[in-house]
Amino acid sequence: MSGGAVERAVREHGPALLAYFARRVTPVEDAADLMSEVMLVAWRRRADLPAAPDDRPWLFGVARHVLANHRRGRLREANTVDRAVAHLRTGITRTAPAGPEGLDLARALDSLPEEDRELITLNAWEGLSSTEIATVLGLPA
Repeated sequence: MSGGAVERAVREHGPALLAYFARRVTPVEDAADLMSEVMLVAWRRRADLPAAPDDRPWLFGVARHVLANHRRGRLREANTVDRAVAHLRTGITRTAPAGPEGLDLARALDSLPEEDRELITLNAWEGLSSTEIATVLGLPA
């Protein structure tokens, strides 16, 4: 099929495909992204696009695969977030280290400008060297 056939099929069946996604995803705004993925797949596989009226079920088959990929991606994302949260709960400190008696390092850090605070914490908490910090902050070493 030609690019014109893909354009016609998407124009004709696009509203139904968009509604298909809108009924199946949260947030509903994701439906537009999924629809664009169907359009991309249809364009890439335009030689496989059947003539009407068989183009409609073919596009819905593509949509079904796009939706399955989306759901798998969301599941992987959720699992990654869960692992990160578990890691945060078990070992990463979010507070300033204890200082000499009478010195509140957290308050001292909070009083610094954001760039200075980032420079210090990149060294103290993340263990980056001054050269590495310069790269992170986009500064000359």
